[in-house]
Amino acid sequence: MDPVAFSLVVASAVLHASWNLVVKASEDRLVAAAAQVTFGAVAFFPVLVVSGVPTEAWVSIAASAIVHLVYGLTLVGAYERADLSLVYPVARGTAPVLVTVGAALFLSDTP
Repeated sequence: MDPVAFSLVVASAVLHASWNLVVKASEDRLVAAAAQVTFGAVAFFPVLVVSGVPTEAWVSIAASAIVHLVYGLTLVGAYERADLSLVYPVARGTAPVLVTVGAALFLSDTP
């Protein structure tokens, strides 16, 4: 594997796990999660301004926002009730299963 690609994958994994650790360790998990989402939106905004958003993408953007909102609230609720060592792997492992099932059911995609 290309060393740059490998480094980016490892950095991504570390950042993702760190994000979850910050939420779990926070006294107000909802505020911590909201702050991280807001930071990401502000950091990405210049890219959005430069590249623009095709008008046909707004429905997908809205659907994605709703799914991510539900996911974030569910994740915060899970961290309120259980340890990081349980919630993190379940949350990370559930997404690929849901995407595979959803693609098979709604997009006629073959896994």
